[in-house]
Amino acid sequence: MYVAIVGEISVGAYYMSRKSGVILAVVLMMFLVLSILATTLMIIVASRSRQANEIEKRTHAYFHARSGIEILRGITEQMTLDNNTVLLVYGDLRGADEEANFSVVYPDFGNSDHEIRGSFEGYLTSYKANDIVAAVWRRGESFNFISAGNAGDITRIITFHRVEGGEGQDLPEFDMAVFARTSIRHEQGVIDGSIGTNSTAPGAIHYPNNSGSVNVTQDIYVGPGGSLEISPRVVNGQTSTFPEAVVQRHSVWGQHWLMDKVISDLEQERDYQLPDMPSAPDEPTLPLFPQFPALPYKGDLTAGWWPRPTYLSEEGRHANIQILAELIIQLEGSTLDLVADIVTFGGSGELIVEGPGTLNLYVSDSINTSSGSITLTNGAKLNIFAGGDFKTGNSNLAISNLYVSGSGEVDIDGTIVTEKMLVNTSGDFKTRSRITVQDQAVIKAEGFSSSGSASLSLENGLLDIYVNEFYMTANTSIDGIEKGMIVSGEFDLAQGSVTLNNEESDLKIYVKDSFNMGGSSKINDGGNPQNTILYYQGIESTQKNGFVDLSGAQTFVGTFFMRPPKSNGSYEDHLTPNLKLTGGSNVIGTVITSSPDVEVTGGSSTEVTVLYAPDSAVKITGGGKVYGAIVSDTFTMSGGATVVHPGAENLADYIDPDAFDGVSGSEGTEAVEEWGE
Repeated sequence: MYVAIVGEISVGAYYMSRKSGVILAVVLMMFLVLSILATTLMIIVASRSRQANEIEKRTHAYFHARSGIEILRGITEQMTLDNNTVLLVYGDLRGADEEANFSVVYPDFGNSDHEIRGSFEGYLTSYKANDIVAAVWRRGESFNFISAGNAGDITRIITFHRVEGGEGQDLPEFDMAVFARTSIRHEQGVIDGSIGTNSTAPGAIHYPNNSGSVNVTQDIYVGPGGSLEISPRVVNGQTSTFPEAVVQRHSVWGQHWLMDKVISDLEQERDYQLPDMPSAPDEPTLPLFPQFPALPYKGDLTAGWWPRPTYLSEEGRHANIQILAELIIQLEGSTLDLVADIVTFGGSGELIVEGPGTLNLYVSDSINTSSGSITLTNGAKLNIFAGGDFKTGNSNLAISNLYVSGSGEVDIDGTIVTEKMLVNTSGDFKTRSRITVQDQAVIKAEGFSSSGSASLSLENGLLDIYVNEFYMTANTSIDGIEKGMIVSGEFDLAQGSVTLNNEESDLKIYVKDSFNMGGSSKINDGGNPQNTILYYQGIESTQKNGFVDLSGAQTFVGTFFMRPPKSNGSYEDHLTPNLKLTGGSNVIGTVITSSPDVEVTGGSSTEVTVLYAPDSAVKITGGGKVYGAIVSDTFTMSGGATVVHPGAENLADYIDPDAFDGVSGSEGTEAVEEWGE
């Protein structure tokens, strides 16, 4: 019994022990699972914490970089950044005044955008401790920004590109000293300003000599996408050539100024077009020439030597009026009409009109005053209506209004003072003396000729001349024009001068066939270039010698525009005569031409505006000077020539916008902003 009891107790203990082991295993398994879960949770929490910290640093770095760009934008708004110059700032935002914490430097980061960005990123290792490192450089109207923001061990780089917006303008863009659509060959001479071309062809800008007298003081622009290299140039101590380079030179020697020159490409090609040539205006409409009144016929009238003087106070029609001595017409406050076939003055003949009142003198055939005179007293007025010749000798004539109409000739060799002079004749108008017109002069005739010491003075008056031939010799002048129009077939200003009344006055000249300005001749000398324009519409076959040659100290102030008018709806620009400015001629204003060839040489100069010949081959040689901007198809410079660009802001006041009718100016543009990272 005793043994059996002991054996039963041992079996129960065995089963109880096994049950406890299972429970322990389960507990251990659960503990392991919980440990794994806890560890995983801790890893996740730690990872999330690190990610949050990373995100925070990246966010700080990004806004540091954005702040760098905004700081640079503020700087560039307060200063003028030179084209292709890199400006770099670095510093911290923490703590104090931002301006006090930032430094500005101008590093040499290379020429191309790619080189600048590569140099900038290499530069960052030296400034990891700074919150911000940022740079900006300008390409024309475009500003390129790159900025790095640092936060702990995180650096973020962002970029910003801005194209400045602006209002449109009616004129083409004249911001360069020389712009040639196709090619520039720069042999000698200095260009003070920028140059550019639409071309991307190798060697489109060519420096064929090693002369040290060649220089371009500002920037060089090639066509969009063109190579920005200069060939040849020294790379790592070796001379390297770049066959695709738009800018090419003879060798690396001599052209030292090119070594550091920045080459940029245009954002887009420039489209320079010739303006439309306006048609010559129609002839002015003159008042109707009056019908002569029907008056009682009174035969001939002679004012002789005895008795003298001869008095007249009655109206009448006379076959001949001959004035050998004094003829006094007493108006006594009335209007008196006289009609005659012929009026002649003797050597001492004098017509005296006593006012107040008005005398209307109608002459159907001719008037010849010889060396006589006409005097108006006491407010008298004298109106002369001549249906034939009007000729004066060495006389002094005071006339209120002169109207000559018909087929006769006007030949003035004496002094005339008149309020208004109207001439509408198929004959010629000639003058060798002084004519003063106080209000208006209109001359429609076969020809206009001014010689001797003749002058036509407009006292702040209006002038219209419509003739087939216009000719002025030395010591002659037309002056005091307030508003003027000259239209002629042939225009020959041999040595005379044409001047305006003031800077607000206006003159337009239309020349249809042949043009010449002789030595020392002047048009608008000392006047406002915006207010005078000469339209030359001739072709090579009608122009004397086949080309326009200003050679001999001529002065033209205004716009000189050469282009044939349209024929059958299109221009034949190849027929335009070539243009030469030589021998010290001086053009102050704008030259616009469709001439195949334009040459400025021999001390000639065009000043302070534009030589606009977008389809022409322009050559500046032998001391020629251009103070302004040149636009051409091809451009060649040699022989000590000079081109000086005065700045685009200084050009506008010298250009007449009306001369560029039909040319598309720059359109208004919105500012463009592009962000990148």
